[in-house]
Amino acid sequence: MNYYVKQSIEEGLKEPLLLIRNNMIHKLKTIFSLWNQTQNEKQYSLNYQNSVKTKSPLPDSLSLYPYFINSFIKNILFTGDKQIKIDTRSNYFYRLRSKPLNEILLILCPLFYRIDNFKWSTKKKEEEIPERLPLTANNLSDDGVFVLTNGVEILFFIGSNAPSSFLSQLFGEINVFQIEQSKLSLLKLNNTINRSIRFFLKMLKKKSSQNIITIIRQGDKNQNKVFDFLIEDQTQFYPSYQQFFEKIIN
Repeated sequence: MNYYVKQSIEEGLKEPLLLIRNNMIHKLKTIFSLWNQTQNEKQYSLNYQNSVKTKSPLPDSLSLYPYFINSFIKNILFTGDKQIKIDTRSNYFYRLRSKPLNEILLILCPLFYRIDNFKWSTKKKEEEIPERLPLTANNLSDDGVFVLTNGVEILFFIGSNAPSSFLSQLFGEINVFQIEQSKLSLLKLNNTINRSIRFFLKMLKKKSSQNIITIIRQGDKNQNKVFDFLIEDQTQFYPSYQQFFEKIIN
């Protein structure tokens, strides 16, 4: 996967990005076709970190490949959204071209958590973290607080009906929806939830050399930034992962 990503990025220096994306899809279809020619309709389970469960004709060693290709072509680098700035695309181009495999996988398949309904411990243990969620909007709700990170930035998403008791432990006694977004920041308060979540965010920051925290409230102008990383969903420009997978194997 690391080879294909870096090879495609190098091709991007010479060819249009749309052509690079189509070449990746063609390679994936070729792999399926060749494998089907050599096998007797063997079926293997595809399940990436509690992701969409689908039957794949590929062996276990390659079963995640379609998921990663789907995440690659849905990356900000390739999206047709004209609101994404050139500087942002350039940043992702550089990272996918130069970073090691672990950071590339995080960029392509972000970590996604719900943090308001987790029982935070007073002990700071890296293994005591919320369950990682599949990258689909079905896991978002207006009564929750969510964290999504792709190694480049951390998005802190607050639902419109998120519990005020939880928010007050992070932001103090304010209504987070009544102040300017640019003035909203996590406070350093002396309570278990605050300490635990700051430790959790610090742990996420260690996964990459750069991690900017952006707080987004439901209804903010930039709330679509969260949806840009939910790679299993259908978007204006791309099918859902399920649709992509079915198109590849048929």
